[in-house]
Amino acid sequence: MHEMDGQLTFCKTRLTVANGVASAVVAANANFKGAWSLSNGQGFVITKENRTTGACKGTTDLAGGYRLTACKVSGHKFVFTITFGPTYKSFNSGTFSKTTLKGSFHDTNGSTGTYTGTRP
Repeated sequence: MHEMDGQLTFCKTRLTVANGVASAVVAANANFKGAWSLSNGQGFVITKENRTTGACKGTTDLAGGYRLTACKVSGHKFVFTITFGPTYKSFNSGTFSKTTLKGSFHDTNGSTGTYTGTRP
């Protein structure tokens, strides 16, 4: 067995080996909170995010009972669902950086699409 010094990142956990002793640090998810304006004229606001678990909460700009649910962040990736009433669901996913995002959706009406977004 050889002693090595260095770092290895695996599944958001960084393993550091120094002087033959390993220690692990879990990397936090990126900050998804804020008001996002989308290229399709819609938008959403992420009001809460647990940077450790990735669980997030927010609202959509769509009026009349639409809800943003099942929000989750993993690194720089996101997923959430927009619901309306008991049957409509729009499944959204994508990637984001500090000020931009790229996403796509498919819904229970058979529609699909892509969008981009920005936040201040």
